[in-house]
Amino acid sequence: RDLEHRVRAGSHTAGVVRWLLGSVAALLVLRELREYAVGAGGLGAENATFREAMRLEPLESPRALVTTGAAQQQALFDDLQHWMLLNGAILPLAKATRVGKVRYGDVLVRGLIASAPLANNALLTSIPARLLLSRESAMVSELAVPLVRERLSPFVSLVLALLVEGARERREPGSGWAPFMRILDTVPTDMPSTWTAERLAASSHTMRGLAQRHARTVAATFAALQQRAPDALQLAGNVSLADFSRAWDLVMSRFWLLSGHAIMVPYVELLNFGEDPNSCELILPDKGKAGAVAPGAFALARFDFTLRQNYRVGEEVRFFYNQHCAEEYMLYYGFSLPGAAPCKLDTALTNYWFVTMLGEDGSARLDDPDEAHDAGKKGD
Repeated sequence: RDLEHRVRAGSHTAGVVRWLLGSVAALLVLRELREYAVGAGGLGAENATFREAMRLEPLESPRALVTTGAAQQQALFDDLQHWMLLNGAILPLAKATRVGKVRYGDVLVRGLIASAPLANNALLTSIPARLLLSRESAMVSELAVPLVRERLSPFVSLVLALLVEGARERREPGSGWAPFMRILDTVPTDMPSTWTAERLAASSHTMRGLAQRHARTVAATFAALQQRAPDALQLAGNVSLADFSRAWDLVMSRFWLLSGHAIMVPYVELLNFGEDPNSCELILPDKGKAGAVAPGAFALARFDFTLRQNYRVGEEVRFFYNQHCAEEYMLYYGFSLPGAAPCKLDTALTNYWFVTMLGEDGSARLDDPDEAHDAGKKGD
């Protein structure tokens, strides 16, 4: 009986200790959330003002869900525009442009085409922060806790945000990000991560080296998240490595890295690569072009895209992503660029992208040591 009493007492004490440790851990996470969210600017993820500023109005009765066949693609883009307008986007050239197929070599891809003359310096779109998929937009979702707890980089946070909102759309077709998620579901990817072993073996030595380093980076990041942030992957529907790799490739080919903010921009992600000198800005009303800002201040941001040339009817509106060597274009975007200089493997493996994401010991770096790096539409 004395032994039973001691066992019960020890069990009770252990339970109390576990409860105390759990409470302390919860308080630490809540404190981190408060410090991260409130920060400079005074608007935070736990603040009603921030939440209201970032809240998305869902699109009611989306046409894409009741449309089939060839008409569904147009319904997807109609839904996207209606949803963006509902949430404060400005699309002054929506009726002067159309989404259509454009040819690049032997491949047909979708692009944005002028259906009326477009003037130099015309605003193509102005998009509020709530419509920019980002770490900041994820701060008003369940993802906030693992993002803050693990201090995840803007890019890794964006990959997780895409996975979580994609999973939510499949559960709830009327969810806030659903129109954008349905568009992204239709995007094919042709990065080396999708290639057959035969196609990869037939590529250049440099392409194989970059593809192998990329595959190690993605796999190491996924493994690190399984260990450190399994709750984030659970929110994404317990995705497989293949699912994670596809989300990574989608983000890598379409995200914009502006003033330390990794963002995916609806509608503008339609723009294909070209020499067009068009420009974009991430703007805060009180500071002009945004610097590295706290999430609260980010809620006031807008993404503006301005044309910097004239377009005739039928011409495609494009954007110069960034300067890369040949194999990097294929790795990052899934296309080859005629005339691009071949990469030097040793040089390419030391660029910002690889050094930031993977340590010398092969372990993933989930945080970003240089979140202020600014490289336009793609980390250099």
